[in-house]
Amino acid sequence: MRSSLQIVGRWWKFLLAGIGLAVVFGAPRLARHLMETRALTTGPNGWETPAILGVPFERVAIPSGVRRLDSYVVTADGACENPPVIVIYHGVQETISEWVKAQRFLYDHCVSSVVFDYTGSGNSSRPARFEAVGEDCVRAYEFASGHFPASVSMRLDTPWAMLRC
Repeated sequence: MRSSLQIVGRWWKFLLAGIGLAVVFGAPRLARHLMETRALTTGPNGWETPAILGVPFERVAIPSGVRRLDSYVVTADGACENPPVIVIYHGVQETISEWVKAQRFLYDHCVSSVVFDYTGSGNSSRPARFEAVGEDCVRAYEFASGHFPASVSMRLDTPWAMLRC
């Protein structure tokens, strides 16, 4: 007959093994969930648009798979000769409404610009997903390339965007 101490010792081994498995297999899923819901997801856009600074713009829903990316598209003044285009890939926990001053600066210097919200940010489709980041980058670039006849350059604001785009 086994002693109570042997039964408890064996029970603890199973408990520790179960906790170890939960940590190994559950922690990455929890970390991913927290990153997608806390870091990649923002609230809606603020009230700021390029128009409040006197800059004409278009609000365009850029298709990205089944999702839509909210964007502000500013075209350089018609008097500008061969204006370049910049696609702004904003950082984590930002929205397009935070980039209107930059778009004003670019407009004042004869540069067209597109700033968009990733899936899960601002007024773009939800929910945020890591898998969508790369596709969103490509779709925004393709939109800008097709919308403007001039060459398009990229501004990568965050390290993960540089790796994904």
